[in-house]
Amino acid sequence: MRPPAARTWRFAAPDRKAVDEFHRQGIRAGAKDNGKPGVRSEYAPDYYGAFLIDLDGNNVEAVCMS
Repeated sequence: MRPPAARTWRFAAPDRKAVDEFHRQGIRAGAKDNGKPGVRSEYAPDYYGAFLIDLDGNNVEAVCMS
């Protein structure tokens, strides 16, 4: 049986502190860094996000617009 295709999951965070905590806790739980917390102005001027690859190979993101 072939493993399922990886997916991208995006979660809205209430603020930058929550994005930072998402990334910190994800790394602590064994996820791999796929983009440290920071502004992603290529998406929008106030787009603040962090990216992880979870243990199943999915790209998981937390983002806030502030």
